[in-house]
Amino acid sequence: MKRFLIVITIALFLPLIGNIRLPMAGTPYVSYTGKFLPGSMIHVDPPTGYTAGKDNYATTSANRFHQQGEDCGICHAPDKKASNHDFTVSGTFYKDKTGREPLAGAEVILVDASGKIISMTSNESGNFFTKMPIAADPKAFNNATSSSSSAWRYKAWVKYGDHVVPMVTIAPVGGSSAPRMGCSMHHAPKGSRGALFAGIKPTLTSYPASNISFKKHVLPILRIKCKSCHMPRTSSTGNMVTYSTTWGKSEGQYQYDGGLNLMTYSTNGAGGTYSAKGVTDIVNPSNPDFSSLFSKTVKGSTHAGGWFWNSTDEDYKVIRQWIAEGIQDN
Repeated sequence: MKRFLIVITIALFLPLIGNIRLPMAGTPYVSYTGKFLPGSMIHVDPPTGYTAGKDNYATTSANRFHQQGEDCGICHAPDKKASNHDFTVSGTFYKDKTGREPLAGAEVILVDASGKIISMTSNESGNFFTKMPIAADPKAFNNATSSSSSAWRYKAWVKYGDHVVPMVTIAPVGGSSAPRMGCSMHHAPKGSRGALFAGIKPTLTSYPASNISFKKHVLPILRIKCKSCHMPRTSSTGNMVTYSTTWGKSEGQYQYDGGLNLMTYSTNGAGGTYSAKGVTDIVNPSNPDFSSLFSKTVKGSTHAGGWFWNSTDEDYKVIRQWIAEGIQDN
């Protein structure tokens, strides 16, 4: 079976929907029957008991540091320029979503539909890559042994120290003209979803001590942290589902925005064809720290998109200040 590159579509930030956790260990899951679906896997912790970076592709070539943030699949795919290094998973890590600085020692953890754990760590340039194959998901098509890359599905997490960011979707492998993709095809500084990041850095380099602006200070944070899921709706059911209806598996569909659009000030704010709750619908001016915007995203919380901050982090403090100042639409 040919191996193709995949994209880790880190569609992150979602409000809490249940607290379903499956047992994880260094060995594959006991059973995926009825479990390897978006609703069941959305709050699952990453596996443990394995060696981080165990599936790194070993190379001494200086090329392992090259082309940071580029779409690896342009060359590293069957019948391409670097087909002798045909990666299944590859990309570049950064310290934040804007891609200001590469991050070494970050980890991509991937579990496929067979329960196989794949782990890669980034090198000094932030690059990571592997040739490990991805198993087909029997639920993708009626034919459980389908060799089509559209049937290769996976759940993934990115990790750096104690900070873990999950990819909330159960994503397929695939492409438009050819079934290949690299993580940086979407997750790069100028990609559609921003850089693939695992570190925690402030969104802006500095913030004022008072007179916080929603548009200048708060919204940029929410765009970095939350937009992947909580964007303006373009349909009555939202924008993101894990499984396409063309695969004939409607029971696998799952909506990720939770009826929440964090790109708009309020329910009736601008943006999107269909109504959804806005930022001010999930904040508490009387007690800012008890705002659901925080309670679902601080360290220790259960949030499908992972935790983003502690109460001492700059992004947290500036949003809290804005709430305390009366949630001005400025």
